[in-house]
Amino acid sequence: MKQIFFIIIALGLVGCTKSKERQEALPLPSATTVKLDPAQVESGKTVFNQMCAACHQADGVGRAGLGPRLNSPDFLGLANDNFIKRTILEGRPGTSMMGYKVMPNVANKVDDVVAYIRSWQNNYATFRDYKVDWNKKISGDPKAGEASFKTYCSSCHGPTGSGYAEGGSGPGIGLSGFLKVASDDYIKKTIEVGRAGTAMRGFGHNRGMANISLKEINNIVSYLRSRE
Repeated sequence: MKQIFFIIIALGLVGCTKSKERQEALPLPSATTVKLDPAQVESGKTVFNQMCAACHQADGVGRAGLGPRLNSPDFLGLANDNFIKRTILEGRPGTSMMGYKVMPNVANKVDDVVAYIRSWQNNYATFRDYKVDWNKKISGDPKAGEASFKTYCSSCHGPTGSGYAEGGSGPGIGLSGFLKVASDDYIKKTIEVGRAGTAMRGFGHNRGMANISLKEINNIVSYLRSRE
């Protein structure tokens, strides 16, 4: 019997299904320490608390339906600094996340904010660098991906992936602002590994309550990309 467990997630809805396809191997945990300038981190913390904490909460723990969790080893293991920086500067059109490039007090300190966010990495007992390929293009069947999206993702991310705008508890992964800065491989690996510190459990690597096939994941990525 197939059971579906609906939970708040950053990229999908976890269901009980089993994949016969072999998932890619996860990297082994590595040292957590990243060298940062303490003064830059403190400067970034000040800006974050002033401009970001209202939605992402203090220390980036996030709040469902308002702002996603940033203080997560999975998120920081997937997102590179450029992804975080572009998101801050360009925002997420269609959401309450404005682009801060129009605000000098943030734009001129964006590297400091990134340093503060990255500093959370040093607090984790283990950390994985998932080695996202930011240029990789994934092929799949968008039509089949739409069906899978409706099954696994739409409950949290909305019928079309617009997230909070559609009353979803998860962010807008089908919006152009997200798709503009996220690579195919970033989306794929996020689906596979989930996001520690949130209700999202990954669909692959036996990390969650379910495994879906790589083909299904590729189809979902292709469907989301078709909405760009």
